[in-house]
Amino acid sequence: MQRCNLPTGQHPQAQLLGRQYFLKLISLQPLNASLAGRRPTNSNALTLKSEFRLFDVKCSAFRTDTATRNAEWPPLQGSFTYKQLRALSIDYLKAELERRGLATLGYRTQLAGRLYQSLYDEDRVLTGDAAAVADAALSEDDCVDDDNEIFTAAAAADPLFIHQRTMTGMLVQEDSDSVLSNKTGLQATFMTTQIAPCGLRASTSIAIRTLQSAFLFECGEDTQRSLLGHPIVDWKRIERIFVSSMTPEAVLGVPGMLCTISASRERGHEAADFPVHVYGPPGLVSFVSSMLAVSKTYLEMPVVLHEFTPRAVPAEQLDQPTEVLRRARLYAVAVPPDQLNPDGYYDGQLSAMLARHTRKKSSAGVDSRSGTLPQNLPPPGNPALAGKIPVTEMTWTVRIDHEYTVKAAPLKSKVPTLGYLLAEANRSGRLYPEVAAALGVTNRDLFTDLKEGRTVLGDNGNEVSPAQCVGPPRPGRRLAVVPPCGDSTSFAAAIGKADLLIHSMVPPEGVVVDPPEKGAQMAGKCAAAMQCSEVVLWQPLISFLDSSEANDNEFPLKAIESAKEAFGKDFVSLGGTFRVHQWDRDEGPRVPTELPRELMHLIPDDDN
Repeated sequence: MQRCNLPTGQHPQAQLLGRQYFLKLISLQPLNASLAGRRPTNSNALTLKSEFRLFDVKCSAFRTDTATRNAEWPPLQGSFTYKQLRALSIDYLKAELERRGLATLGYRTQLAGRLYQSLYDEDRVLTGDAAAVADAALSEDDCVDDDNEIFTAAAAADPLFIHQRTMTGMLVQEDSDSVLSNKTGLQATFMTTQIAPCGLRASTSIAIRTLQSAFLFECGEDTQRSLLGHPIVDWKRIERIFVSSMTPEAVLGVPGMLCTISASRERGHEAADFPVHVYGPPGLVSFVSSMLAVSKTYLEMPVVLHEFTPRAVPAEQLDQPTEVLRRARLYAVAVPPDQLNPDGYYDGQLSAMLARHTRKKSSAGVDSRSGTLPQNLPPPGNPALAGKIPVTEMTWTVRIDHEYTVKAAPLKSKVPTLGYLLAEANRSGRLYPEVAAALGVTNRDLFTDLKEGRTVLGDNGNEVSPAQCVGPPRPGRRLAVVPPCGDSTSFAAAIGKADLLIHSMVPPEGVVVDPPEKGAQMAGKCAAAMQCSEVVLWQPLISFLDSSEANDNEFPLKAIESAKEAFGKDFVSLGGTFRVHQWDRDEGPRVPTELPRELMHLIPDDDN
């Protein structure tokens, strides 16, 4: 049991350690002896009292009307330090953010940082000696999971930090439990290398970490060194690499990365024979095979190179890998666009390659263990349309497994360039057993049918539909990655909606734009067209260090403001500023859409 002091009327958030949710009993005690009996002198001081409450971390939600909210969580008055804001409860932070019209999604670190940034804009932030005195007045128990030192250090080391807004960025140490546990099941982190004089970080790759594996988007030179000793991304779990173009900043690190992954999978390792898949535009097979052949490289695991071709592929060659280099265990597959693919999409599991991965290629059915719903895959294409469809209207969809798909779409650039969307499958809604029983479904074996969307017969012979006792489906998360390009308008139209957009803020190498922040403006427009919640400006070019913008301290600020103006939202941050980007699924409404009114009392209050 842990004891902490928090202001009156707050609802403490239960702690989440490792990968397990648990209940925590929090004891709210009076002020310590040094403050007991003393009348608060600061306008922002709140009286404390003793009380006990039991909370479930998954049930913390802010649902109340304005009057109740102001009574329970009165508006903050005066100036604050970040440490003081971190001492507030989750619900208090959400109440204050809602009053300001800001997003209330995220963890305590994210909420406190968002509020601190808002107060900074209002000139209501304590600094210097005043901040030291205010922080010293807080007892150690007032600060739950305090990372004030990290926040303060980041703000001091990075002048651009305070100008950024984020809902997904986590400002925590990389070795903290909240990051290592990957409790959201989806994380994005930037492999940063060098920092320009203006403060922008160069990131040669973006690592996406799921519960089962890791993906790399782009693999430029020096990506290996960025991954050395990385606490979040495990070499052995890297299964797929997606490159956008055949430019050095996108593909030059692939051969070395394959060698490093091979070295991490020693002979006899459980993943030694599990293939690594590399996806990219035409020219990928020629480049990688040439590099590995010249160096006479031997790899422990098979490597499959998937080229996204704009042409139709003969039926007998679909999903059939061809050996390219025996010594390196290198195979190649040509992937036609969805519009010319008889299957409509590409099965990235390649069941034809290894018998151990044999699995029926199908988008039907629900994975009952994970609760995933059928993926929204493209309809069958027509190879006869080859030559009649512009490349700008083509897409390539790769089904990774029952949970994830990756869709590629072309971008306007001097060389063939692709942008990517990682899409998570939707999940079935919550089943309410009490409601099902009240409707006459007492046989628990039928609950699976209801969860999978099938109507069942109750004990009295009446039909019970899922809409009566199962909540609406929970939408999957969507993350888009756009490398340097001339225009991303067509990509936004082809991909559709996304939650988080990682978009290059600089043009391709050798291209000059006026004004220089035009790339950031394009990122904001793309995010607005895709109805994103947040955009991260990404700088992947090492050559940027030689540009005039690299020495212009005003360039990052202008880029951020240009992106915000085009985006229409303030949630714009710079790639690499935050250690990791992660966010929970948007649960949305939980009440069954056709729930009988007389059974409404069976729905928990937290779900109403």
